[in-house]
Amino acid sequence: AGGKWFHSDAISRSQQLWMMLQVAVGMPIPPGIMWKTMDGSFIEVSADLVKLISVAASTSDITIFAASQAHYSAMLLVDNPDAYNFEEGWPTTFLG
Repeated sequence: AGGKWFHSDAISRSQQLWMMLQVAVGMPIPPGIMWKTMDGSFIEVSADLVKLISVAASTSDITIFAASQAHYSAMLLVDNPDAYNFEEGWPTTFLG
């Protein structure tokens, strides 16, 4: 979102949700609020950025779930599920 990667752990997600709720009800984002990104840099928070983060998080959730379901279905079709390679086919992460 905004050319940056944002943390997606439970605490970060709750903070992002709170900001999204503020935007959704029309509360302004105070100027000068800086959000630390995964590369260690900071980016100023705006209503548009909060919306982008929300869309990116939802898209990530959907993509990860789809990949997990594809792996599950493929694993059920192989003769030896223990040997199934589930390490490929996932969406890109911050580290690659």
